[in-house]
Amino acid sequence: MNLPAILDIALALVFIYLILSLLASEIQEIIAALLQWRAKNLKEAIETLLGGAVPQKNLIIQKNLLMKQQVNFLLSKKSM
Repeated sequence: MNLPAILDIALALVFIYLILSLLASEIQEIIAALLQWRAKNLKEAIETLLGGAVPQKNLIIQKNLLMKQQVNFLLSKKSM
């Protein structure tokens, strides 16, 4: 095989892998949006960060943080 043919094949493979990875990312984003994974993970992460292993610890701080407008927007279903 000559160099242009090898280069064509390499570019075609790179392009195909790029398209497939973008497609897989988009499918994952759609599934995450439908199942509300971000909202669930955000709430659990905030609770773990503020409360640690004891869920009742810092409960007031957790409630105050979750009531903030920016966090509440991220947790709401309307943010999709």
